[in-house]
Amino acid sequence: MSKPIQINNPCPACGANTNDCVVSVSGLTDKPSLGDITVCSSCATVLTFNEDLTLKECKEEYFDLSPDKFIMLVMAKIGILKHKEESKQQNKEEEKEETHETQSFAI
Repeated sequence: MSKPIQINNPCPACGANTNDCVVSVSGLTDKPSLGDITVCSSCATVLTFNEDLTLKECKEEYFDLSPDKFIMLVMAKIGILKHKEESKQQNKEEEKEETHETQSFAI
């Protein structure tokens, strides 16, 4: 298994800090290289690495992926988006509980 490295670039789509660990899907290298693809863990935008490890939004590059890597990419996007939706729902429920508690004490 590849050893994780730190990538310190903002996501060009949402500006989120992308200093999370990166592991190569191929397992051939610890360091991403020009054209490697990743997914922003904040907004689920598909990104590709430039030679200097900066990121840009991936437009068509991921259509050239092998079927198994394309499925991994789609699953990563689904997982991120599902997690974001669950977090939103949990926050709404917590706000609702806090509002209910506040109203109870106001009586």
